[in-house]
Amino acid sequence: MKFEAIIDTVEVDIYTPFLSKLVIPCPDIISQKLYASIEHFKTAQPEALLLLKAQAAQQRWHSEKGAKDRTDIISLLQHADIKQGALKQMLKKYDPQNTLKTIIKRTITESRAEYKYLNLTYEKHGVRIKKTYEHL
Repeated sequence: MKFEAIIDTVEVDIYTPFLSKLVIPCPDIISQKLYASIEHFKTAQPEALLLLKAQAAQQRWHSEKGAKDRTDIISLLQHADIKQGALKQMLKKYDPQNTLKTIIKRTITESRAEYKYLNLTYEKHGVRIKKTYEHL
C-alpha cells in the first residue's frame, strides 16, 4: 500500500513504513542508512531503489506501469552510480531466492522498447549493461 502525490505532471509514490510490503522494509532503509539526501529529500540509494523497482516490475510486468518500472531499471543501470559490492550484499540479504536478480537480468535482455524510450539501443547500451551486471 502506498500514497500518491501528483505535482504538476510528476507522480510521486509515497510508501509508509507500516503499510508497505516492500522487499527492503522502510525501517531497514532508515536504520541502515540506505538513503541519500537530494535537495533536502531522503531517497533510497541506487542499489536499494534498483531492488524496489525490480519488485514493482515483477508485480506489474505486463502492465503500462511495469514498462515504466523496466525503463527505470534500465535508467538506473545506465546512469546511476551503482556499487556492485553493495548491490550484491543487498541481493544476498533481501533476495535469497534470486527473484529480483532474475527480474533485473530479464529486464536487461528483453526490454527493447524501454531502451528506445531512453534514447538507448540494446545493441550498444544493453549489451554493455548486460556485461557489467552478468556476475550478479
